[in-house]
Amino acid sequence: MNITDGELYKKALDELDVEKLARNAGVQDKPPSNSDSPDANERQIIAYFSEKFRARRKQTEATLAKLDLDRTAVSSKINIVETRSSLSSFMNGIGPDLERKKYDHQPKLEKAKEEEAQSLRYLRYFQEEHGLRQRPADPRPEPIWHFALVAVFAVIEWVALAIFYAEGSDFGALGGFLMAMALSIMNIGLAVLAGSISRYVNHISGVRRALGLLAALALIALFLIAAGFAAHYRSAVLEIAATSQKSPVSVSKLPALTTLAPSVDVDQWRASKLAYDHFLGKGLVFTDVFSWLLIILVVLFGIIAGWKGYGVDDRYPRYGATSRRYKDHRDLYEQERQKYTGIVDGIFEKARQEQQTLLRSVKKNIEYFQDLASKSVTEVKNYNLFAQHVAQVCNAIVFRYRGTNRSVALSPAPAYFSRPIELDRELMTPPLALTDRDQKLLAEYTAANHEFVELVQKDDKSLQAMRQSHLRDLAGFFERIERTINEKLALEAGTRGNIH
Repeated sequence: MNITDGELYKKALDELDVEKLARNAGVQDKPPSNSDSPDANERQIIAYFSEKFRARRKQTEATLAKLDLDRTAVSSKINIVETRSSLSSFMNGIGPDLERKKYDHQPKLEKAKEEEAQSLRYLRYFQEEHGLRQRPADPRPEPIWHFALVAVFAVIEWVALAIFYAEGSDFGALGGFLMAMALSIMNIGLAVLAGSISRYVNHISGVRRALGLLAALALIALFLIAAGFAAHYRSAVLEIAATSQKSPVSVSKLPALTTLAPSVDVDQWRASKLAYDHFLGKGLVFTDVFSWLLIILVVLFGIIAGWKGYGVDDRYPRYGATSRRYKDHRDLYEQERQKYTGIVDGIFEKARQEQQTLLRSVKKNIEYFQDLASKSVTEVKNYNLFAQHVAQVCNAIVFRYRGTNRSVALSPAPAYFSRPIELDRELMTPPLALTDRDQKLLAEYTAANHEFVELVQKDDKSLQAMRQSHLRDLAGFFERIERTINEKLALEAGTRGNIH
């Protein structure tokens, strides 16, 4: 900046009215030639700039004091010795933490492995006993999707039966709908149950095969009886309805028991009795097309429901449940293995994260302290620049005053007119940016920051190597558990054999 064109220079000229002061003094031929010190006007100029100095120094000292307070506060959060110890302790705590986790989870792993081994032994025994070693168990289908087709056919049967029963029903469409729902649920249920029980025809035991076959035939017979009775009931309802239209029956002529119920209940009872008589006399022989359609529809849906019931699980009874029991225990043991592996891995990850968190925290405080120190140094540098600038401007104003003054005065200039003005040395001397303590702390923190970063980087490499080593050792740990459990079960089996 050119001090003659600067803002401070122009402002001082205007506020002090330097030209007027110089001419007025020159007219009076002041200061005299023999004067050896600045006159009142020059002292006024010096006082003007000294006041600028004092205001700036007060501001600078206030800023430095605040920065010093902030450094004191942040330094109270930094403990180099404690931080160094804490960063090292994370590595030292991994071993004991691993031992504690191992002590806590080994019983769970052993229990899960024992249950898996026992269920596997039982599965092998079941396969051997029932001659199933040649094939794995059929997977059990998802019930919702497996019976979706049955549900669709049940709805179709439901609607078809509702249409068949609506005609001639005393309750109309609602009566047909409710009766169709009841019969459809009963038929589908009997068919699914018959299909499920028919799996016993595959059993190795002749007695169970026979019992399963008898039970399945009995359910099929019940299914056919229900279907036949349902078809005869529809014919009976139509017959009763037609008879009632031709010769209405007075309620007073009915037996005393029937007079207590509405005519609807009487007709239903008569229709049921008539359907029973027709079923005993004709069986599954019908005289109308709709009844045959009803029987064909119900039997068709029953075959599909029975097929779905047969495939509800493995075709050999209890084989699917036994196989699933082993798979469930196997999956449970695998979950425990993965859980323990995740815990071991988590110990190393936790140590790494905590170490990184502590490092970030101490780095943040150290860097904040460094930033505060840098601001103090910058503040003092700015004060130095300001002091040099003000001193130059002050001298420029004074020499401007002297030049104008001598252009008016008649006597020669005093000797001091050739010398520059020296402002108060105390004002020119900048405040102290950092105390000896702050400089010592700054150096200590800077060195510690580098030390901590290198320590964490070194520990991170060691941590990763230790982590990989422990994860590799887990395979041997699991093998020892499995071998111990197998030896235990073998010993128990031998002991039971000796007792028997």
